Amino acid sequence: MERGHGDAAARRRARSKTDRKAKSQPSGQQTSNERTAPQTSSSPSSSISEDDKESKILLLQAEGDAAFHSREYHNAVDLYSKALDLQSDMYEIRACRTAAYIQLEDYKNAEADAQQLISFKPKLPQNYYLLAISQAHQDRHEEALGSFLQCMDLDPEHRDQLMEYVVSMAAHVCRLGDSSVHKFMEMKPVAALHELGQTLHYCGLPALCVQMLESALRIPTEDTDIVTKVYLSLGDAHTAVRQGGKAKFFYEQCLSAALKADNVVLETKAYVNLASLCEQEGQVYEAIMYYIKLLTVGDDIRASLDDEKKFRDYWSTELERGIHLNLSIAYKKIRQFSRALHHGKDYMQLIESSNQPELMKQAHYHMATLHEAGQDFKQALAQYNLFLSLCKEAGDEASTALAHGCLGNLYASVCDYKQALLHHEEQLDLMEKEDNVGAQMMAHLHLAEVLTKTEEFEDARVHLQESLQLCRELDQPELECRTLLKLGDLFSEQGRHQHALYYYEQAQTLVEDEDQPDLQTICQFHVAHMSQFSSSLKELETARRTFEELIPIYEDQARRCDEEEVLLPEDLNRSLQLAYDGMLSSLSKLGNTDQALEYTECHRRQNLLWTLNVRPQIPDCSKLFEDPGSLSTLVGRFDPLKIQQLFDIVNVTNKTVLYYSVVNDSLLLWVLQPGKGVARFYKSSTKENFMEKCRSCIALIRTVEGKSSPCYDIENRSLPRKKAEVYEIKKANLRTSQSKRDFRKELEEEVEEGSKKTEPPRTPFKELYNVLMAPVEDLLSALPLHSDLVIIPDKDLLQVPFDLLKDFKQRCLSERFQITIVSCLYVLEVAFVGIQSVRKPGAASTRPQDKSVIMATASTGSIMVTKTRGDQSTITYTRSKDPGKGLLEIPSTREGRPDLEREGLKRMKLLNTINKLVTKTSTGQQITTSASFVTEFRQLSGQDYTLVVGNPSLPQVSLFGRTWKPFQQLNMADKEASKVADYLGTEALTGEEATKEMVMAVLPGATVVHIATFGSWEESILALSPNPDYLQDGPPAQNKYILTAEDILNQKVSAKLVVLSGCHGDNFRCTLDLQMKLPTCLLAAGAKCVLTQLWPVPNIVSSLFYHHFYQALQKNARVTYAMKVAKDKVKADDRFSAPVYWCTFVLIGQDVEVDLGQIKRAMLDQTMDKVEDVEDLLNPKPLTPEAASKETLLYRLQACVSVLLSHSKEHPDTIPTLLQMIGDAIDLLDATEYRQPPVRLPDHVVATPGALPILSLLGFDFQPRGAHVEQPYILFPHWNQGKLLLPSYESLTAAIDIISNHQCTQCISEILPTTEDILCQLIDMLSLTLHSPELQLRVGDTGVQPLWARGSATRRLLSALGFLQVGPLLVFNKVASNRVLLTATLHMLCAMSVTKSSGTVHKLDVSQLATSQLTTAATRETSMVTPAIGAKVLPSLRPVLLPRNQLNVSATWMGEKEKPAAVRHKMRLSQQLQGIQGDYRRYMSRTVQWHSELLTAQANESLAQIGRVPLNPEKVKVIPGATPSMERTPVDLEPTLDLEGVEQRRDYSNYVLHRRCENIADLHRDSLRKLYLPFLETERKTKGLGTRGKNSHS
Repeated sequence: MERGHGDAAARRRARSKTDRKAKSQPSGQQTSNERTAPQTSSSPSSSISEDDKESKILLLQAEGDAAFHSREYHNAVDLYSKALDLQSDMYEIRACRTAAYIQLEDYKNAEADAQQLISFKPKLPQNYYLLAISQAHQDRHEEALGSFLQCMDLDPEHRDQLMEYVVSMAAHVCRLGDSSVHKFMEMKPVAALHELGQTLHYCGLPALCVQMLESALRIPTEDTDIVTKVYLSLGDAHTAVRQGGKAKFFYEQCLSAALKADNVVLETKAYVNLASLCEQEGQVYEAIMYYIKLLTVGDDIRASLDDEKKFRDYWSTELERGIHLNLSIAYKKIRQFSRALHHGKDYMQLIESSNQPELMKQAHYHMATLHEAGQDFKQALAQYNLFLSLCKEAGDEASTALAHGCLGNLYASVCDYKQALLHHEEQLDLMEKEDNVGAQMMAHLHLAEVLTKTEEFEDARVHLQESLQLCRELDQPELECRTLLKLGDLFSEQGRHQHALYYYEQAQTLVEDEDQPDLQTICQFHVAHMSQFSSSLKELETARRTFEELIPIYEDQARRCDEEEVLLPEDLNRSLQLAYDGMLSSLSKLGNTDQALEYTECHRRQNLLWTLNVRPQIPDCSKLFEDPGSLSTLVGRFDPLKIQQLFDIVNVTNKTVLYYSVVNDSLLLWVLQPGKGVARFYKSSTKENFMEKCRSCIALIRTVEGKSSPCYDIENRSLPRKKAEVYEIKKANLRTSQSKRDFRKELEEEVEEGSKKTEPPRTPFKELYNVLMAPVEDLLSALPLHSDLVIIPDKDLLQVPFDLLKDFKQRCLSERFQITIVSCLYVLEVAFVGIQSVRKPGAASTRPQDKSVIMATASTGSIMVTKTRGDQSTITYTRSKDPGKGLLEIPSTREGRPDLEREGLKRMKLLNTINKLVTKTSTGQQITTSASFVTEFRQLSGQDYTLVVGNPSLPQVSLFGRTWKPFQQLNMADKEASKVADYLGTEALTGEEATKEMVMAVLPGATVVHIATFGSWEESILALSPNPDYLQDGPPAQNKYILTAEDILNQKVSAKLVVLSGCHGDNFRCTLDLQMKLPTCLLAAGAKCVLTQLWPVPNIVSSLFYHHFYQALQKNARVTYAMKVAKDKVKADDRFSAPVYWCTFVLIGQDVEVDLGQIKRAMLDQTMDKVEDVEDLLNPKPLTPEAASKETLLYRLQACVSVLLSHSKEHPDTIPTLLQMIGDAIDLLDATEYRQPPVRLPDHVVATPGALPILSLLGFDFQPRGAHVEQPYILFPHWNQGKLLLPSYESLTAAIDIISNHQCTQCISEILPTTEDILCQLIDMLSLTLHSPELQLRVGDTGVQPLWARGSATRRLLSALGFLQVGPLLVFNKVASNRVLLTATLHMLCAMSVTKSSGTVHKLDVSQLATSQLTTAATRETSMVTPAIGAKVLPSLRPVLLPRNQLNVSATWMGEKEKPAAVRHKMRLSQQLQGIQGDYRRYMSRTVQWHSELLTAQANESLAQIGRVPLNPEKVKVIPGATPSMERTPVDLEPTLDLEGVEQRRDYSNYVLHRRCENIADLHRDSLRKLYLPFLETERKTKGLGTRGKNSHS
C-alpha cells in the first residue's frame, strides 16, 4: 500500500470537498422523528416573563436564519448567541450557530458547539458530522476520523458519502498516497474498513483500528470470509491495547466462523493468536488446548496433501517448531513431563533438520531441562554435556558457565556431591573472569546448597554471605530474600533456631512491600516453623495463627494438583506436612490438646482421601491474593473435625484408642475411651531423644543376633520401583560420598559393636513399651482382660510390633488385649460400620454384577433371598408363620406387583392347600407342599467362599513405561497358595488362571482372601497374570495385569479377612517398609481387616505361621487370637526364636471372628446347588415363558459384539461376513416371498468366538449339508426377534471402522456389555464433541466426571478416541482418524441403547441430553404396577396370576350390564387380540413355507449333482497306505449318508421347525399375557363376585 508524505494537492482537494459538503448541509433542520430538547429556565434576566422570552428567542432565531441565508455569518452568529443567552439548551439554534462558525472557519467554537449538540442528542448523526468537520479543519485527523465513523454508524443511508470522508481522514492519518486512496474508494465498505483498520494497526493506532473494525461489523454483508477477517483483526487490535478479554472474545468469534466456513487459514491464525494470548494472560491450560487443536489442523493438512513441499507452503517449519517448543514449555510448567518430553523430541527433530548451530545449542539445553524434570538423569547428563561442548566450540563463556551450573545441580540431585562442587566452582571461575555479578551470585548459592548437604556448614555460610552481598549490589530484593531464606535453612539444619529465625524475619520484612505473594507465603511459613520451637507464648500464638492461615492455602494447592492430575511438588508436600506438625507443636505447647487432636485427625483423613483419589472439600484459594480480606473467610471455611465427632466414632466402636503423633522428635499421645473422651494426653520431653530410641529398637528387632544375614531364603515378591534407576544411582553415589551416613546403618553398627563387647543383651520390646505404653499403664491396667485396643501410629511407629511389647511383668500386649492398627479414626469408622463411604465419583463398575436382595420381616419372620442374573429370576419359598404370607415373593424385576400370585391363589381358593412337611433341609429351611399345585423350591445356602491367589504367570510385560520380566517364578508363593487353599477348602488361582479379570470377578463376594504375588507398597499395586489380549502385539500393557488401588476401590469387597503376602523384597533388613495405602484401599472397599507383614521373613517361617493361623480359625475364633497362636508356635521353634521372625505380622482394621468350618460348609452347599441347577427336576417350568425385554436383548447383543471385537484381529473377515448375512436377513423379511438360494456358513465364521452366539440371538439356525459337517446351510430368521436385526446391522457397520484401531477396539470390548446409564452418558459426551466442536468440556462437568474417573474403562475408551486431560480441561484431538473413530463409536453405542436413537450421529438433539433409562424405566414400572384401566372399567373381566406364570381369565355370564365405556374398551381389546392372532398365523405360515422352500432348494442342489454325467479321468488320486487286497479310496470321494444318517438329518430338520414354531407360540402366549396384565385385580375383595363365568388359561 502506497503512503505519501504530505501530498499538498490531495489535502487541498479533500478540504475543498469538505467545505462544499458543510455549506450544502442544512443548518438547523430537524427530522420528524427527533424531539426538541427540553426547555429549561436559564434566562439571565428574571424580569422577562416566560411568554416574552419565548417570543424573543423565536424572533432572534428567525433573524439569525435570515442572516445565515444572506451569508452574513457574523451577524447570524451574534443573533444565535443572543438567543442562546436567553436559553442555552436550544438544540436547533446551537446547530445553526455551529454551521455559521464553520462558514466563518471558526472551527474551535464550532467544535465546542458540536460537543454540546452531542450531549443533547447523542444518537443524531448530524452532530458527529459537524464535530468531524470542525476537527478535520483543525488538522486533528485522528479525532475527525473517529467522529466520521460514529456518524456513519448512526446514518447507514449516507454510508457511501461518509466513506469518502473516512478514507480521506485515514489517508491523512496514515499518510497514504493517491493510488491507495483510489483503491479504497473502489472497494466494498466492509472490505475497505477492514483494510483501513489493519493500516491503522500497522501505524500504531490500535484504538482507531478497533473503532474502524467495529464499524465494519455493523455493516450487513453476506461475505462471511471478510467478517471472519474482521474478527481476527479486532482481536489483534485489542491485544495491542492489552484488553485480553475482548481480544479472546473476537478470536473465538473468528474461530467459530472459520470452523463453520471450513477456512483452514483463518482457523490456523485464530488458534495461534488464542494460544499466544492465553500464554500472555498466564492461562497455561487454555494455551495448551489451542496448541493441540492447532497441531490437528496441521495433521489434517498433511494428510490431504501428499507432497511435503506443498504442505510446507501452507504450514511452515518455523510455525510447527514454535508450536512444539511452546507445548513442551507449557507442559513443563504444569508438571506433565512425559508430554513435555514428547513435544520436545519433535522440536529437536525439526531443529536437526534445519542445521542451525545456535538453535541446536538451545534445543539441547531445553531437552536437558526436560529430562532433568522427568528424573531421567542419564539422558539429562548427555544433553547437558552436548550443550556444554557446543558452548565451548562457539566460545560463549556465559552459556558455558550456565552449562556447568546445570551439571552441578544435576550431580547434586543424584547425590554425587564431588562432581557437583567441581562444576559449580568452574561456573564461579568463569563468571568472575567475565565479571558477571548476577551469575556469580547464583554460583555462590549453588555451592552453598551442595556444601550444606555435605555438612560443611561454615563454607556454605561464607558463600551465602558472598551471594547476599552481590544481591545488595544489584539491588535485587527477590534474590536477596531467597538468599536470606537459604541462610535461615543453613542454621535450621544445624538446630540453631534463633539464628534461623533472625534471617527468616529479615526475609519477611524485605518482601512485605513487594508484589510477590508466593514469596511472602514462603517467608511466613519459615518464620512460623521456627517460632514453634520457642517457649514464648506470644511467638507460639503467632505461629499458630500463621499455620491456621497457611494450611488451607496448601490444601487448596494440593487439591488443584489432584484435579489437574499433575505431580504434587515435593516442596508443597513437605510444606504441608511441616505446617500440620507445626500446628500440633504450637497447640500442644499452648495447652490446646483437643484442637491438636482435631488437626492431626484432619491431616490424616485428608491424606487418606487423597490416597484413595477422593477429592475432599477444600476452600478455593485461587482469588485469595486478589482480595486479601477473603483470608478470614477462607480460614473460616476450612473447619477441621470437631472433637465431639471424634468422640462419637470412639463411642460407636466401643473400643479404647491410643492415638500417637510424632512431632519434632517428640511423642504426642491421646488415650480415647468410650464415654470418657480424652482420658489422658501425654507429651514426651524433647530431651529424651524419643525417635532415636524407637529407631534403635526397631533396628535391633530386625537384627538376627550373631548372624549378619538370614539363615533361610526369602522369596523376592517386590516389583521394581517406578524410579528404580534414579534410586540406584543415588544409592551408589551415597556409598562413595563423604556425606552424612544413614542413621539406620549407624545403629546397626552400634549393635554389632555392642555384641562384640559382650554387653548384656538389650530388650527392645521392653524399651519400646517404656517409651510408648508406660505413660498410660494405669489406664491400660484398668481395662478388662482381652478387651479391644486400637492403636493409631504415626510415621516410624508404623514399623513397631505393638502386640509384642512387654510390660513390667514381662507380659506381651497381645496377651492382655485384642490389638488392631488403623491409620486414623476415619478408617476405624469405615471398618467398623462397614459402609463404603469412601468412593471415587463415578467409579462404579461398568459391568452390572449379580445382585442379591435380602428382605426380612419382623412380624412374620420370613426371609427372602433372591438371586438375579440377567433376566432370570428365582422365586424363593421361605419360612413363615402365615402360609399365605412370605410364600410367593416375586422380585421387582418381574412384571406386576409382588402379591399378584398370592392374590391369584386366594381367588382360586388354592391358598389354604399349602402345608409344611415335618422335615427340614440341611440349612434349616422348611419345605412347603400343596395338593393342588406344585410349589417351587429353592435351597437357601450360605454365600461365603474363599479366594486364594498365588504365583501368577508373568511373561515379559510393560511396567512404568519400560519392559520388565520377572527374575524368577514365585515357586514358594505357589506352594504357599496350595497349602492355604487346602486349609480353606478351595482351589487356588495360580499360573495363567490367576488373571486380573478372574480375580476382580471373584474378589467382591469372597469372605476370606489370601494373595501371594508380586507387589509394591510404594505404588500400591499387585501383579497378576495378564488378561487374554488378542488385539495387542508385544508385551502386555500395564492395565492388563496390574491390580491398582483404583481397581480395588471400584469393587464392593465383602471380605472379613484379607491376607497380603507380597510386596516385600528378599532381605528382612530392607528399607521398603510397610505403607498403609494398599491395606486402606481394601478397608475402604469394604474389607473388615487386612493381615500383612512389616518386613519380609524366611519362606519357611511364613509357611509355619499361616499353617497355625488358619488352623486356629477352623473353629470360630478372632483373628487376633489366631495371630497370637501362630506367633507363639513360631516363637517356640528354636530356629526362629529371634523377634525378627515372628513379630512382623500385623493386623490392620477391625478384629473380627472368622469360622472357616462354616465357610467350608457354605461352599459345599453352593457346589450341591450347582449340581442341582443342571436339571431342575423339583420345579416345573413355567407354562408361559416370559419373553426377554428389549433391554435384556440389547445387553446380550453387547456381550456378543464385545467377544467379536476382541477376536477381530485374528479373524478380520468375520464381521464383514456377518454384516452381509444380517443384511440378507433384513431383505428377506421385507420381501413378499422367499427367493434366497441355499447359503453356506463359512468356516471362518464358525471358528470366530462370538459369531455363532450373535447369529443364534438374531434367530439364525443351521442345517448340515448332506454328509458334510462343515459349512452348513444357513436358515435365516423367520421373524425379527426383539427387533434386533437393525441394531445388530448398525453395530457391525460401525465396527468395520473401529477395528482398524486396535486400542479403541480393545477398550470397547472391555466396556461392553454395560448399563444403559453409562451408554447414555457416553453418547451425550461424544455427540456434543462431534456436533459442537467449539464447546470446551471440563473434567469437573457433571456428565464428564464419572466417565473420566481414574482407572475406569470409560476413561481408557475416551483416551483411545483422542481425548486427553489438560489440567481442568478435557481436549479432543480432532484429527481425521480420531473423528472417524468417534463417529463410529457413537454409531455403535446409539444402536445398542434403548433410549438414544441413531439420529444422534447426524444431528445433536439437545432435548435428549442427560436422559437415560432411569426415567423411562420408572415410567414403565409405574405403568406396569398401577393398572391403567382395571376393574372399574371392565368389571366383567377378572384375570388372575397363578404360579408357573399362568394367567386365569374369567368373564361373568350375563351377571352385570356393560357400560358404554366398557363396551368401547372391549372393542379395542378385541381388535388388539385379533392383531395378535393375525401375527401368530402370519409368522407360523412363513415359518412352514420357508422351511419347505429351503428343503426343496437343498434337494434340488443335490439332485443337480446326481444328474450330472460322471467323468472318467485317466488318473485318480487315492489315499495312500492301502494294500493291493484293499479297496482303493479316491482322495476327492464325496461322503454319502446311510439310512441312519438320513434319518438323523431329517429329525434335526423337523426339530428346527418344531423349535421355531414353539418360539412363535411362546411369543403369542406372552403377547396375550401382556394384553391382560393391566386388568389384574389386586385391590378388590373377592367376596360377592359371580361364580358363573368362562375360564381360560394362557
